Amino acid sequence: MSWIVYIDHQLFFFINRQLANHLFDIIMPVIRNKLSWIPLYLLILAFIVRKHPSSWWKMLIAILLTIALTDGISSHIIKPLFHRIRPCHAAGIAGEARLLLSHCSGGYSFTSSHAANHFGLAVIFSFLLSKHSRWIWPVFIFWAAIISFAQIYVGVHYPADVAGGAITGISCALISRYFYQKYLISNS
Repeated sequence: MSWIVYIDHQLFFFINRQLANHLFDIIMPVIRNKLSWIPLYLLILAFIVRKHPSSWWKMLIAILLTIALTDGISSHIIKPLFHRIRPCHAAGIAGEARLLLSHCSGGYSFTSSHAANHFGLAVIFSFLLSKHSRWIWPVFIFWAAIISFAQIYVGVHYPADVAGGAITGISCALISRYFYQKYLISNS
């Protein structure tokens, strides 16, 4: 297990320090800020309502279920179970890491709830909207990946935290998709 932690730390320092540049220092804190994405969420909701006037509320239930699962499982089950200290608080790392935020959250690090939430949203959005365009999947997955990358870049998560969050988010979105297909659209 120690070699996994070593690789995780080395990859963290590579992203956090070696890839550091002025442009990323400006945009990554904005990209990882969940409030930055409110206009996108509203656009997606408006698109869903417009394209699916009779079933938009079923899609909204699937989206809200995904968010509830990803955030609940990541924040209230996995983080308390693992108690992993964030790199911006970890002894031997915090002094070497670049923290690009005004503060480092006091919460635990594994899994990244940002990664869980955004990968969950990426998968459920892609599933719900894929019939409108075939490029939806790669765009949303890239969107979730860049937000997750930003979490490492700004110094608040390790790469393994983000990978664990991605797996959690994708899994939760698949549960929501199953629920949507079995209980919401099959009864239409």
